[in-house]
Amino acid sequence: MQINEDLIRNVVAQVLAEVGRVPASHNGHVARSYTGRYGVFEDANEAVAAARDAFEQLSRRTLAERKRIIEHIRRISIEQCVELGTMEMEETKIGRLEHKIEKLKTLGERSPGVEFLETRKEVYSGDYGLAVIEHGPFGVIGAITPVTHSLPTITGNAVSMIAAGNTVVVNPHPSGKRVAAEGVRRFNEAIYRDLGIDNRVVFAGRVPHDEIQHYYDLIDVLVYPRRPMRLTEIVTPLKPLEAMAQGRVLIASDVGGHRELIRDGETGYLFRAGDVYALAATIEAVLAQRSGWDVVRAKARRFVETERTWASSAARYVHVYRQLPSRGRTPLAV
Repeated sequence: MQINEDLIRNVVAQVLAEVGRVPASHNGHVARSYTGRYGVFEDANEAVAAARDAFEQLSRRTLAERKRIIEHIRRISIEQCVELGTMEMEETKIGRLEHKIEKLKTLGERSPGVEFLETRKEVYSGDYGLAVIEHGPFGVIGAITPVTHSLPTITGNAVSMIAAGNTVVVNPHPSGKRVAAEGVRRFNEAIYRDLGIDNRVVFAGRVPHDEIQHYYDLIDVLVYPRRPMRLTEIVTPLKPLEAMAQGRVLIASDVGGHRELIRDGETGYLFRAGDVYALAATIEAVLAQRSGWDVVRAKARRFVETERTWASSAARYVHVYRQLPSRGRTPLAV
């Protein structure tokens, strides 16, 4: 294991916590060490706090060290794909075992890592000197994973998000939470043993329904980058609608299902589907317009209250059913 300042600090904090002498942090709040949890938490507040602490540690690390972190995630996903894929199949009972194994292995091999950053620098030179533009991290990113491929999704998210300098809080589907927790634990333990830093990828515990609003309030912006395809063009998703009902700011790709819900610049923000640079530019622009967020939140909430109630939604189908031949049945009365 590499000995470094972060490792020493974490060991000291852990020892002090165990003997009951937890020191105060620089801002007067009680400091708490999450080292040794290996990313697995039952309490979502602790998960977010640990990811935030991990992000601050990661910010002080080099790009080469980020690459080493990612190599551990890749190695485990590839070398242990049969074991973990089988575990996911047994837990979820969905799909085919060979697909789960292959997907985990493929994402471990091919998810974009730090090499993407190394080739995307922008350099300008001229009479006034030389400028190099490098993209910075967003911070702590929240991710929701599906039941169908829980751990492969976590693998792909973790590799790309950590490569960019972020940490990740994962909220997996309840039917795939055990394999998700095990994968996250293995990733973090390997990273900690090599580099002395923990909780790059964090598994959040289940949130009681009456506390959901609190966790929505922790999020600055929700992003829904659906790719353009027949499914996303014709199917209206529920997740952005729920975010609008909770009064949150959201960014979404301009596929048909999103355009049905979001008025660009009024109830949310749209970007060109499938264009990663348009996504990045829109996120940057929205983060720079915080003064206008309250108006957007209010309009989004009003849209849900007026346009997406049960009464409003059902009323859209009345004229369709009235045009159907009754065939002896009692005509529809509304």
